[in-house]
Amino acid sequence: MTGIPSEALHLRTRNNQNRQEVKFMAIDTITNQYPELNTTVTLTTPFVGACPHSGEPQEGSTISVTYQPTDKLIELHAIEQYLAKLTRGSEALDLETVVQLVAMACREALGQPVEVRAVYKLRDRLEVVCSVQI
Repeated sequence: MTGIPSEALHLRTRNNQNRQEVKFMAIDTITNQYPELNTTVTLTTPFVGACPHSGEPQEGSTISVTYQPTDKLIELHAIEQYLAKLTRGSEALDLETVVQLVAMACREALGQPVEVRAVYKLRDRLEVVCSVQI
């Protein structure tokens, strides 16, 4: 576990005039039928148009979660669903913050280390790569 209580995991937006909290959301898991096998899992999901103001990131952007499962696996569509909930609404989140939140939620759900890596394609052929190991 992260050592951080679930209720304490939250994000404060950068807007100093209106510091709203985005509550921590759980990542869905399923039982690993073969925990004794040395397995590495990488789940990759598209992450496009999340910012309600700029429409960034652009087509071709992804977020990947890599971990070595023991008794639990992240449900196949859980990251996609988590991102949809996280980016719903009119409040913009930094792309780097999204990666950090996904990493904390996955670590909490699995109770073991994870790596989350995002490749963000932006306008004018810019690319941002952000990774978190926790």
